[in-house]
Amino acid sequence: MRVSTQMLYGGSAERLSSLQSQINRLSQQVGSGKAVLSPSDDPVKASQILANREASSRNEQFAVNRATATNRLAIADGALSRLSQSLIGMQEEVIRAGSGAISDDQLGIAANALRGLMDEALGLANTTDGAGHRLFAGMADDQAPFQAANGYAYSGAPSATAIAVDEARSLETSMVGDRLFPATEGQNLFQQLNSTVAALTDPGLSRAQRQASLDRLARGLETTLQAVTEQTASVGVRLQELERLDSLGLDRGVQLTTSLASLQDLDYNQALSDLARQQLALQAAQKTFQVMSSLSLFNYLR
Repeated sequence: MRVSTQMLYGGSAERLSSLQSQINRLSQQVGSGKAVLSPSDDPVKASQILANREASSRNEQFAVNRATATNRLAIADGALSRLSQSLIGMQEEVIRAGSGAISDDQLGIAANALRGLMDEALGLANTTDGAGHRLFAGMADDQAPFQAANGYAYSGAPSATAIAVDEARSLETSMVGDRLFPATEGQNLFQQLNSTVAALTDPGLSRAQRQASLDRLARGLETTLQAVTEQTASVGVRLQELERLDSLGLDRGVQLTTSLASLQDLDYNQALSDLARQQLALQAAQKTFQVMSSLSLFNYLR
């Protein structure tokens, strides 16, 4: 087979171009520290790297969500604890006011004490998470769930706000107020408190009528305290779960980082060795091409 000068030149040029391309790619890899610069370098690894990055992004978002959930639930836990204390204080005042030996003046003092405790409990029932979201209003967290202007009726949503805290796992970060302050005998605690304070300060009512109001309030307090206790336990369980998920998320993050490094990080020793070898090959090919370019049939015959 006759090999033409054009074929020799073409083959040499193609070889030089290929070597230069390989050197450029190795140089980019060394500069970036990445073994896979584009999907065409290694389609399988590129796909794995993309999946790994997406998993890492989700894991990081779950961590942010858990921090938000933990903050909201911790604030709710503190509010529930103070609410329990307030309810116990109300029970003590109801017992004192129900004593047969108490005078009308002392009933007025008890009414004022109940009013103060009611205001405290009302503030706790309208607690925010620090960002303006009401924790006991369910999903309708942009306004106070219990207001005097609304007759203290619950004005929040019937369902709670939930947030994704892990793969296929969401946790409620708010509570529904009418579960926390359930109606007893047709009224929630704030309505019963309001009625009882009015009864204790109404001179036109008999001692029996006042006592009946106190008895209704006592039953309402017992029901509400039980509901608050249950919600406190529920919040505690969620906080414990968030702590476990945080630990798992940290471990998962380390695993994903390690996996990503194994997929995309460059083996510098191997890459530098390959680069030096390709540069030597390029130099040899360039020298060969120069020698071939200087040859002619006349020089060869001479």
